[in-house]
Amino acid sequence: MKILHLLLLTSIIILLSACSSNTNTQQLAQLQSEADYVESNLNLYRSVWTKFANEGDRSQLSDEHFTEDVVLVTSEGDLIGIEALQSYYENYLVGFSEIEFAIVESFGQGDRLTKKYTFKGKHTGDFFGIPATNKNVNLSGMTYVEFRDGRISKEEDFMDYLDFFVQLGIDPIQ
Repeated sequence: MKILHLLLLTSIIILLSACSSNTNTQQLAQLQSEADYVESNLNLYRSVWTKFANEGDRSQLSDEHFTEDVVLVTSEGDLIGIEALQSYYENYLVGFSEIEFAIVESFGQGDRLTKKYTFKGKHTGDFFGIPATNKNVNLSGMTYVEFRDGRISKEEDFMDYLDFFVQLGIDPIQ
């Protein structure tokens, strides 16, 4: 009888171990799939903004990379749609030369990511109505990003605008 109980107990342990191992394998596969998805979003995002800012490739701001109803959150209110996004960011390419844009750090979870960036450039053109000052800027900031169906659907940028205006030699109070 003891041998029967021992065999039964051993069988239960082996069965539980097999189930646990299978569950762990499934969990690991799920985690890897999620990590691959986030990495894919991060790679797309890095590529789009590096090509746009550093190479002036305006074609990056298209429905290939952004949803038609993309939302750009600004201090003046939300801009909605690819045309609004293109018009907004065109100011950076027109307003600055010698642009050096870099994503310093980024991380994500699911359809969301956050990036820390640096932006350097010389203010040589009209920038949102501010005439060229020929001053260099060296800024850093953070952007919160959302994805939908493998494309960017929302961006919200955070930077020190007071520092930006000071670097341009502009008194933001006037």
